[in-house]
Amino acid sequence: MIGRRLVVLLVAQGWQVRALQHHKSVVPDGCEVIAGELASEDAVDSLLRGATCVFHCAAELHDSSRMHDVNVLATRHLARKAIECGVGSFIHLSSAGVIGPAHEIWVDEATPCHPFNAYEISKWQAEQLLQEMQGQAMRICMLRPTNVVDDDRPGVVALAFRHGWRSRLSLWVKGAECAHLVHAEDVAAAALFLAVNENCSGTYFVGCDEDDRNTVVGVCNLARRKLGMARYDGPKLPVAVPYYLRRIRQGQSLHGKTRFSSARLSGAGFAFPLGLEAAIARLCACREHKS
Repeated sequence: MIGRRLVVLLVAQGWQVRALQHHKSVVPDGCEVIAGELASEDAVDSLLRGATCVFHCAAELHDSSRMHDVNVLATRHLARKAIECGVGSFIHLSSAGVIGPAHEIWVDEATPCHPFNAYEISKWQAEQLLQEMQGQAMRICMLRPTNVVDDDRPGVVALAFRHGWRSRLSLWVKGAECAHLVHAEDVAAAALFLAVNENCSGTYFVGCDEDDRNTVVGVCNLARRKLGMARYDGPKLPVAVPYYLRRIRQGQSLHGKTRFSSARLSGAGFAFPLGLEAAIARLCACREHKS
């Protein structure tokens, strides 16, 4: 989601863009495509030749047996090759999930990380490797997006589009929890912002959790309003209930009251092109178009 958005932004702003592509998909005009994998020396060499900035968006999300190879070892290989090739800036897309099952009300870049599952652990290990490379003739920024949605992947907002008992049950059980929604276009814009602002380095959360409406029921009601539908004003269980239900099922869980702070990113001068309400409006407009 984010890489596709990023290519569009870069091309629109006049960058010469080259993308490494593992799976065939539609690539915006103006982008040179290198077919291959991060493990391929030839493909990575072709990707980095003459590059001034690298945006690393690739990750294994589903197959836990491949996560260490792709998310950790391939990230290290790409960063080392970038340093050898004289790349000036390396923008790495990590994940807010590296924090693990936190209980704090607000989490920021200083909050200790205790990743729990294989994906969280692999992304945290990649961050640590990049931290060790910081200052080796290449500026490194790491973005931790929260729950990324896009026009064709509305996430929990899809609950607003449904009318069955399952949707009502989800809103009853999880409605009060923070949804952590952020649009892929905002994440891509944040990555580009870090690339062009050379005073920025280190780690940054990117999300819309500062907006009080960024709860499961809150984003659904924003969507319902955009669609001219009635609000959900039914009951919602306390956030402690779904939290303990997940703990019983998974062993650990992020507490539903926890929010991720984007204050450091905003303090650096970044302004979200969309933000929560405009992102919801986009999702609704896309849904109406498809209908």
